[in-house]
Amino acid sequence: MIKVDQTGKPESRRRPTKAMLGVLNAVATGGWELGWSVGLGARLQKPGLGRGGEVRHLNANTFHGLHQRGLIAVAARGFPTTRYRITELGKRAIAAAS
Repeated sequence: MIKVDQTGKPESRRRPTKAMLGVLNAVATGGWELGWSVGLGARLQKPGLGRGGEVRHLNANTFHGLHQRGLIAVAARGFPTTRYRITELGKRAIAAAS
């Protein structure tokens, strides 16, 4: 079943928020890696997950919004961290926002 927003449009068709675009830009151009970890939730880490360096924690709603809209997809599933990549739809969202 496709979820719809208050206007009746499919949720996946809604435009990404500024926070979502910030995450997509960080992954696409900033050298950050996006992941979801048990106990830590969603986070961006530079230069990559599990490699030390700077960490930015994400709001779970931002992460789930990216996933529900199809802007990100699983790149590597593991325990305790699952890594995500930007989809073609996500790349188009970045281009449209530029």
